[in-house]
Amino acid sequence: MNKETLFVEEHRDLSAKEVDLIKWLLTKTNHSEFIEQIGKTKVVSKCSCGCPTVDLQVEGYESKPVRFVLSAEGFSPEGIAVGVILHVRNGLVSELEVYSQDGTKVFGLPEIDRLQVL
Repeated sequence: MNKETLFVEEHRDLSAKEVDLIKWLLTKTNHSEFIEQIGKTKVVSKCSCGCPTVDLQVEGYESKPVRFVLSAEGFSPEGIAVGVILHVRNGLVSELEVYSQDGTKVFGLPEIDRLQVL
């Protein structure tokens, strides 16, 4: 299956919890220079399975040949073991991926105090 069939369009601002999670990941991994992008970042699609993974689009920033992934793991509010990955592609935050370790499909964004950077 390709990504287009797994994601559905959703155009909205980041939620407060998404903003906090992205800021936390960037700060904890010494990439705080990307925090300024958050104010210009919108959600453009979400995973169709029910997990909180979202694709992001940053407007008003020039892309750069910088690509990396920031990772953390911990627990959702429901106590489900989760992994969190923030993808930075072309120098822009591009995806906040949140997945369960056991395949659970529907769960909430993890609380920052229940995460550890990998």
